Amino acid sequence: MRYIYLSPHLDDAALSAGGWIYDQTQSGTPVEIWTIMCGFPSTKELSPFAQAMHTQWGMSSAEEVVRGRRQEDINSANILGATIQHFDFLDKMKETSKKPDRY
Repeated sequence: MRYIYLSPHLDDAALSAGGWIYDQTQSGTPVEIWTIMCGFPSTKELSPFAQAMHTQWGMSSAEEVVRGRRQEDINSANILGATIQHFDFLDKMKETSKKPDRY
């Protein structure tokens, strides 16, 4: 048996289920964390909100933000004893679509 945690965003699994993940890995059960929304957007694709947040965080590029956040995700998975898989879907904050939100 193995467990796979689907983490919509970076750190979601570690912050929401870190205790369970740690207990499972400590008992010898393999655990994988699949982080879905952690793709690398191009600079011209950034929404105004994303640009403002990156400026506030003192980051020079979207790539710098995503690389740093991915590394944090890897570090937390290592502490918990889990393996990590990053997917390249974009976070909603990074989209520039003019379609109205449905939610």
